[in-house]
Amino acid sequence: MTVQGRNKNLVELSVPLYDDEMNPLWFEHPDRHMVDIAIVELPVELEEYFHFVDIHSVEDDTEIAEGVAKDVFILGYPFSKKDLESEFGEQAPYYLPIWKRGSIASEPAVPLHDRVLLIDSLSRAGMSGAPVLIAEDNRVMRARNAKGNAFIEAVRRGDTRALD
Repeated sequence: MTVQGRNKNLVELSVPLYDDEMNPLWFEHPDRHMVDIAIVELPVELEEYFHFVDIHSVEDDTEIAEGVAKDVFILGYPFSKKDLESEFGEQAPYYLPIWKRGSIASEPAVPLHDRVLLIDSLSRAGMSGAPVLIAEDNRVMRARNAKGNAFIEAVRRGDTRALD
């Protein structure tokens, strides 16, 4: 895979998928035939060279509105590096995902098998298992503590020094 290092350079990184006895080094969801997700544990030593983000550090309690026909985006890599370079030249950013637009096609209030939403998208091979995102336009700042409340109150009074 291609990743960006702490020094902002792109690096080709190989991560083994099997151990010496050919046992998989990834973890699958227990309902692997129903849930398409796998997790690969990365060596902690890589933190010296790459930025890691703890997915739990960005969780919040924001509700995301789901509704029939709401836009979603599928991020994937339907083209190989070779295909992109032959079509767009050697400087093609093959390491960036392609964003495909789709929409929610089934009723979110009545998920299939108690958890599945259908989406409709003009997709391509290579997008299977790709994450599906809903873009939210949240222009409201939520203050969750006294410092945040004080900041908002200062801005309401016209004191914009806190924005610097």
